[in-house]
Amino acid sequence: MVPLEQRIAHLFLDLHAYQEKLANFTSELYETHCLGRSSELVHSIDLVRDNGSVGVSLRHSFRFLESDYDEDLSELEIVVELRFLEENCLVKSVIHAALQCPMGEFSKGFHLLDFMAEEVENLEKAMVIFKDKVRGICEMSDLMPRLGL
Repeated sequence: MVPLEQRIAHLFLDLHAYQEKLANFTSELYETHCLGRSSELVHSIDLVRDNGSVGVSLRHSFRFLESDYDEDLSELEIVVELRFLEENCLVKSVIHAALQCPMGEFSKGFHLLDFMAEEVENLEKAMVIFKDKVRGICEMSDLMPRLGL
């Protein structure tokens, strides 16, 4: 049996690889779609704890002003999360936009562009789902066009 330390190290390495894959994808989107001068792309790995669970979130946030006259930032956020529940694991992904004015097919406000949550009985199955979801997000070709970019 593989020692616990090695399994944890392997999990961290996998999460790092998925974070890099998402960072490359979102960086390419950022570079190829004009979000204006007052924009930024933030990548983060967050440890989360709430409602009796702990986990890790891979988060990629595009923040931008619609014009030089706007004061409020709009945001497009991609999050893929792995949670350890009492008896199971939860994989969740969310892509949402919080827009300060209409963009593309969306009106001003909060919009859920993609959502998935799946609870499975062990970490191995959760990581297969996690990997598939990261791959699926990185293959999305309509994300920016839906926002009119």
